[in-house]
Amino acid sequence: MAVVYRAWDVHLGVPRAIKVLSPQLTRSKSLRKRFLSEARTMARLEHRHIVSVHDVGADVDRVYMVMELMTGGNLLEILKERGPLSVGQALSITRATLEGLRVAHSKDIIHRDIKPANILVSDESVPKLVDFGIARVKNDNFDLTNTGSILGTFGYMAPEQRANSKQVDARADLYSVAATLYALISGVEPVDLYATEVHAKSFAAFPEPVAEFIKCGTCYNVKDRFQSADEMLDALEPLEEAFPPERIEPLEGAAGAFDMVEGVDLDDMVSDIMPEALHDSRRTPNLAGTAPNGEPGTITASPPNNLQRWVDFVSGMLIVVLVAGCGYFAWRAFGG
Repeated sequence: MAVVYRAWDVHLGVPRAIKVLSPQLTRSKSLRKRFLSEARTMARLEHRHIVSVHDVGADVDRVYMVMELMTGGNLLEILKERGPLSVGQALSITRATLEGLRVAHSKDIIHRDIKPANILVSDESVPKLVDFGIARVKNDNFDLTNTGSILGTFGYMAPEQRANSKQVDARADLYSVAATLYALISGVEPVDLYATEVHAKSFAAFPEPVAEFIKCGTCYNVKDRFQSADEMLDALEPLEEAFPPERIEPLEGAAGAFDMVEGVDLDDMVSDIMPEALHDSRRTPNLAGTAPNGEPGTITASPPNNLQRWVDFVSGMLIVVLVAGCGYFAWRAFGG
């Protein structure tokens, strides 16, 4: 749905990430609103374990957000690269996720898509939540979820979320946290962890106290689960005593949440992709520029390319004429 670019803030002298909604999707009012809602939601959350949003903007056909740059990979990438995590590493991730969610839930924000791919690792090995694109925000006019609709990633979704994503509360996120812990330790995507008849097989290789923690977090009935992030954190403490927290190393050269563009001259792409707002110093700082070290992937901004737009228009018209001409001659040859 979006492309994320590495940028350089020439005023503050720090790297940033600029997430731009794909141009073809901005025509959808609901997707455009959801993108802006994600930025608005994340901007309300200031926490060490939540990726920061620094700015958001829109012009006629593009919307973007300026975010904290995370380059250490996400947990799904790390699992694919290194295999299952140690119990100590997985518990450290779980604590960080719960501490971030505690802040979100205190502001009546339900993430609704907790999973390894949405937990990034910084260069300093700090786990951070990202992607609040389908978050539910109480009393927010930007809530675009229809009653009865299903949003999220199936294996990590609580049963009630599979039935109706609009009505879920914080306990659905806690289910996803427990399911994520299962995936981190086993290396396997969770499937119906609430089904007690498969527990013997699913948790065969798990330490008993860790297995019980996950089972409690993924109970079918919401009243049988942990009722808050604080309660789940309290239950985590004895596990951390038995399995001391371990540092998780970031992936070297990982794209993290970014769709890195290789083999393409970004200077030529920027004028067609980046929002004009980024070139207007009266509206927002000039975030697109060349870093002092000239590292690959850094975007150098340039003004909108009107000539390219004209060329694209003319090319499109020629294609239409060509297709129409071919159709006419085919009609004369075979049907006329």
